[in-house]
Amino acid sequence: KEPPAVDLTLATLGRDGTARPIDRPPGRMVRRSGDARVRVNHFAFSVPNLSIPRGSRITWRFGGQERHDATLASGPAGFASPSSYRGDRWSRRFDEPGEYRIYCSLHPVYMSQYVRVR
Repeated sequence: KEPPAVDLTLATLGRDGTARPIDRPPGRMVRRSGDARVRVNHFAFSVPNLSIPRGSRITWRFGGQERHDATLASGPAGFASPSSYRGDRWSRRFDEPGEYRIYCSLHPVYMSQYVRVR
């Protein structure tokens, strides 16, 4: 039996210390014509808003002493990277077009990413 689909929302920490839902992180959309690399360090994804063509791969490179991951909150196909740090890398190919909302499950109100697959 298939588990039920669950859509989570991205969030950010408000000035009052309360988590607030967001559609996507602030900042401009970065468009790539193929594969993309994203650094994960200092409680941030280096490219918070990313547009890639279908079939492209994103490689997340994790830096620093803190563990992070890249986990799907909502989108066409679920995934989660292992908890990683200190130069670890993890990649995923995006074969289904759509909107992917990704967050670090260890630091959900600090770290989110929006990926549009064209």
